[in-house]
Amino acid sequence: MNRRLAAHLSLLMLVAWLLGGCASSPDPRPQSLIPTNLSSLPQIQLAASERDQVRALAMGAARSKGWRITQSAPERLLLERPVTPDSALARVLDLPPEQLPVETRLEVASYFIDEGAVVRVASAAALVHPRADQPEPERRDVTSRLQPLLTQSLAALERTWQTHHQRLAEAAPPLPQPAPSTDGEATPAGTLAAIPAAPIEGNETTQRQPLTAATQTDNPANASRDVRPQPGPAPVIDATPMLRTTPPLAPKPPQAQTQMLSLTPRQRDVTWAAYAEQYARLRGCVLTDEGAVLIDSRSDGEIHKVPCEGTDSILVQCHDGLCRGLL
Repeated sequence: MNRRLAAHLSLLMLVAWLLGGCASSPDPRPQSLIPTNLSSLPQIQLAASERDQVRALAMGAARSKGWRITQSAPERLLLERPVTPDSALARVLDLPPEQLPVETRLEVASYFIDEGAVVRVASAAALVHPRADQPEPERRDVTSRLQPLLTQSLAALERTWQTHHQRLAEAAPPLPQPAPSTDGEATPAGTLAAIPAAPIEGNETTQRQPLTAATQTDNPANASRDVRPQPGPAPVIDATPMLRTTPPLAPKPPQAQTQMLSLTPRQRDVTWAAYAEQYARLRGCVLTDEGAVLIDSRSDGEIHKVPCEGTDSILVQCHDGLCRGLL
């Protein structure tokens, strides 16, 4: 009887230990930011193999229209802008002023679902305003009220993707690296390309003249004693004062060409913003005083908006020595 009781107790302890271990082990699956049911949201499908390219294109379009990016994740993009009772958004929402308190914001969430050969994009909208008695702001879903505008925005994204998806798929050529120096001189850091200096005529002759002058002016007496009649033609050494009065000037170091002044170390440290500006400049962009603006920084590189004078801004993504235009 005691043996059977001891066996049962051992079995119960083993089962309890296994159950406790399963309950305490963390769930390795990351939590998705995409809602479970997207059927009620306006959405489109784009023939794209990379979700990040679609999201980067949506980010550039949103920034150009005055939206503020509050969160950028691979699955979700959060945008917001203020809403006042006299704004156009308030008229579209058809809400009374008392339902639009101070600091009310319109938040638009765009979800990017990778489905293999296509990327599905769905959008939702909510009114957000802070509450004095609670730390979390109050949210009110207004997707149904703004569905025509959300559908119009998604259609514009689809048209832009159909126009520019080929350019997005083709990476920009890699940034050229400095050519290896053949005479042991290090190439200055920070230059975008190794620009060959203009050839200097008579460079070798200029370098040999100081050696000849030094040999002759070291000890003129010894030089005169060395000239003795010898059978056959003797070397003629011209020791005129012209060589002794003015020592030959050292050759000036070759000056590099100045087509690539934007990335020289004297102006600024080399950053991805400089590469983005250089990418835009090579494509005809005349930079404004504002310069490149960092939109997003993540593991696959940085996205910069480069304002151009008289033309639309250029959206550039740079990563691992490559820059590509997104718009």
